[in-house]
Amino acid sequence: RGDIYGNPRSGWATCAKHHWTWMMRTVWDMDFGGADEIDSMFFMEEDYVVAPNIYRAIEDGLALAEGPEFFGITMDITNGGIDKESVGDEGWIEGYFRTGPMVMKRKTWDSIREVKKRFCTLDEYNWDWTLVKLGHNVRMPRRVLTPSVKLVRHIGAEGMNINKKAKSKVRQKMEHEARGDVHFNPFHGKGIVQRKGKTTVVNPKVNGGWGHPKDQEHCMGLLTDEGVGTGGIKKFFQSLVFGGR
Repeated sequence: RGDIYGNPRSGWATCAKHHWTWMMRTVWDMDFGGADEIDSMFFMEEDYVVAPNIYRAIEDGLALAEGPEFFGITMDITNGGIDKESVGDEGWIEGYFRTGPMVMKRKTWDSIREVKKRFCTLDEYNWDWTLVKLGHNVRMPRRVLTPSVKLVRHIGAEGMNINKKAKSKVRQKMEHEARGDVHFNPFHGKGIVQRKGKTTVVNPKVNGGWGHPKDQEHCMGLLTDEGVGTGGIKKFFQSLVFGGR
């Protein structure tokens, strides 16, 4: 049995959380050739494009999100098309983590590893929704700052969750953005502003798909001190980043 709802284990459902966990552990542990320890990571999937000034915006956002309660910053004010894009004044909106693209702080990653058993045994196949649920139940950073305009655009019209939406308005909007020219509004926000309008309330119900002990054990193995090891695919990944150095 693959989850609490009686569904059989599915490689389709489990692959994303396994990959995200492995990737995060690999990158956070990576040796960047004598550089100071990296204290934040910008994460997004491969089918996104970004605004020209996104890295300057990230620096400004991280400077504002300094408190221990901050998960980091997120880059899509609509949370993947769920909420409205227009929020009024230009600036950074304070909220709670929902999904990427995101900039995660190292201390947030450390807090995830501290509650690895909860992360790895929660019957939720989505890595981001696992973090959302944990933020309600354990002591870990969950506040984020987000630019009041989108600084990323999702141009992929395919994917494990997108394909399930069939002819929904969300999928139609994604397909429209994937076909059209991408335009970013200028963003020069330097301070925190109040959001105008409502945001979607998070459903606390878990989605399942992550109840098989083999998946949970593998996840725990990735987050222990031994981690992902030093051979095989880790060496290959490092060679892609540093050209075999």
